[in-house]
Amino acid sequence: MKTFVYFGTKPVAHSKGLYCYSLDLESGEMELVGTTAAENCAFLSVHPSKRVLYTLANVKGAEKGQNGGLSAYRIDLETGALSHINTVSCPTVSPSHVQVDRIGANVFGANYNSSYAITYPVRADGGLGEYSDIQKYEGSGPNEKRQECSHPHSVFTSPDNRFALVSDLGTDTVHVYENDILNHKLVPSAFGHIKTAPGAGPRHLAFHPSGRFVYVLNEMASTLGVYDYDSSTGALRETQVIDTLPADYDEIRWAAEVLVSPDGRFVYSSNRGHESIAIFSVDPATGKLTAIGHEPTRGVQPRNFNIDPTGRWLIAANMDSDNCELFRIDPVSGKLTHTRSLEIPACARVAFL
Repeated sequence: MKTFVYFGTKPVAHSKGLYCYSLDLESGEMELVGTTAAENCAFLSVHPSKRVLYTLANVKGAEKGQNGGLSAYRIDLETGALSHINTVSCPTVSPSHVQVDRIGANVFGANYNSSYAITYPVRADGGLGEYSDIQKYEGSGPNEKRQECSHPHSVFTSPDNRFALVSDLGTDTVHVYENDILNHKLVPSAFGHIKTAPGAGPRHLAFHPSGRFVYVLNEMASTLGVYDYDSSTGALRETQVIDTLPADYDEIRWAAEVLVSPDGRFVYSSNRGHESIAIFSVDPATGKLTAIGHEPTRGVQPRNFNIDPTGRWLIAANMDSDNCELFRIDPVSGKLTHTRSLEIPACARVAFL
């Protein structure tokens, strides 16, 4: 059985934009299917129907550093080919993160530089309507260089799609919203928000498949916060904070991504600087983590990685060394075995169908 994998790249001269590979889920063989010209497709999100791919985008005619946007592409399920549906603009600079909700009703952009989260309604054809909601953030944190103002870094929805969580690196806050799919808005929840440790810098998060736990990756502290999650209210309660780096490591801390294996048994996170994937086992009763070890990503700055829906394969994108690495996941131990390398320029995001 094969699936398609999409690689989104930063806007560099030697990149062709979006790259599509086929992946044999049994053997791990990968083959380049084609490329799609696109500027600034550094983050991707796949519609739950598997028929539309959403990307960051540059908007023609906009001044550099001003209005960016998001694009929608139709996916040919037979060939993996992409055809452009439409591109919509943002009110200020382009978002750094894009995520479609669990039922394909809303697409969210998080804008690190302009301190807002933005909502776009999804049209019947999978394209994007004009933005329908903006949440603007204020505040700062103790790190004067990185937390001089609010820096929302991602938006993720809960497994039942009722709530959306916005991680704000600049203010050490995770905001909890109700996901209003009828009016295409984020509505502040009664619970409100949680604060991480000062200077931790929450970046991304991942829900456990059971819906009972949330794992918040703190970029600047290189820690994972483990939270009990109340699906009826969206409330979070911290139960553990664990380091993503070895105890004897004392250099740069720059964590980037966190994912839970589809079976819920393992959590993985990436460390830039240490250039590794950290591996943790999950206590099914409490959601708490136990460190298993680290696997080198065989490149520089693993800004993103992803796990295929069957849980057999992990691909790490080393953005600054132009290589992506495929690992086989051991279903018993959770450990990773390197199997092959791909040359992809400035890859910043991996998305599986």
